[in-house]
Amino acid sequence: MAAFAPLHAQTTVTEGTVNIGAGLVDGYSADRALFSQYNSLRSSSNGVGMLGIDYSLREEETDTWIKFQGSNLLGDTRELNLVVRNPGEWKFTENYSELVHYDLNTIRTGLIGAGSSSPQVNVVTAGTGSELELKTKRTSIGIGLSKWITPSMQFELDLKTEKKEGSRLFGIGMNCISTAAPGCGSNPLTSTNWAVLMLPEPINANHSQIDARLSYSFEKFRFNVGYYGSFYRNNYGTLTANVPSNLNNPLGVSQPLGTGLRDTQRVIQV
Repeated sequence: MAAFAPLHAQTTVTEGTVNIGAGLVDGYSADRALFSQYNSLRSSSNGVGMLGIDYSLREEETDTWIKFQGSNLLGDTRELNLVVRNPGEWKFTENYSELVHYDLNTIRTGLIGAGSSSPQVNVVTAGTGSELELKTKRTSIGIGLSKWITPSMQFELDLKTEKKEGSRLFGIGMNCISTAAPGCGSNPLTSTNWAVLMLPEPINANHSQIDARLSYSFEKFRFNVGYYGSFYRNNYGTLTANVPSNLNNPLGVSQPLGTGLRDTQRVIQV
């Protein structure tokens, strides 16, 4: 459904539309895991609302144009874009976007603090544990500016920052040959010890970019000088799990975990 609201005046022209709708799917969320990776239908809800905006304004006296667009404002992948410009003089842009990705797999685990940098591993027996749904979210903000200094010289500046948070499927393996490292196994010099643990990787990082350019046009060629910078910061430096003294073997039998084997996974760089 769309609503149109055009308005014409002597010095101003305004046009706008609003789009409203609803989506509905049947079945269970697990059945549509692949389809619902990047929309709002990955959760237990079977329906989602949709809202979009498209608005433009033109001032004839000042020759100024304003355009605003918004899409999927009720969902997990919303976008907002604003452009204000005076053709041949300057242009300003601003944008905001979100993107959520759900992992295809729903995990049953006894892990406590999943997605943190210091989770607690617990042994899961039949009928215990809880379901864990992993997802990551990207939030991006950008600003741009373009200015004609002279008819032959133009300056452009673009700034963007994106934050990524959440957790994704990750694991670590521990392996030691007792004959090579006697203190690693539960039975020194007699058996090989190994273990594989599911430990979601915690994500909390920021990526920023800056791009500045100065362009000059001559009669037969164009000259450009600029700067490009990219800056990445990870707020999690290590993943340190608290592992119990006993783990189940492939047959589900609880066995002691060698102290040396536990220490091989204490700190993992992420």
